[in-house]
Amino acid sequence: MTQPPAPAGQTVVDPGVLAAGVGEMGALVGQCEGATNGAAQALVGMQAAVGHPGLAGSLNSANETAVQVMLAVGKLLAYVGEGLGQSAQQYSDTESANVAVMKSVHATIA
Repeated sequence: MTQPPAPAGQTVVDPGVLAAGVGEMGALVGQCEGATNGAAQALVGMQAAVGHPGLAGSLNSANETAVQVMLAVGKLLAYVGEGLGQSAQQYSDTESANVAVMKSVHATIA
């Protein structure tokens, strides 16, 4: 169902749009995992090819840091996606409850 435009100064929330965001966040998590694997493989490859112990150690440290950061970003995206899903459900449940109340009020008046 398409939501009507929001009155001035108000926001209309569409649970369907929130729910769609869950899938988008999931896709971003997948992309983040792919980027993490790619970066780790590249750094490991450079580390193996460098032939200098100090530089190899630095590349290893950079690899570990990059993996930790990307894993944290992935967890953050998953958390945001979960929140979107919960918000969508709450808005949908509230909307259904409001419709039920309005039907009850209408039945009482009619």
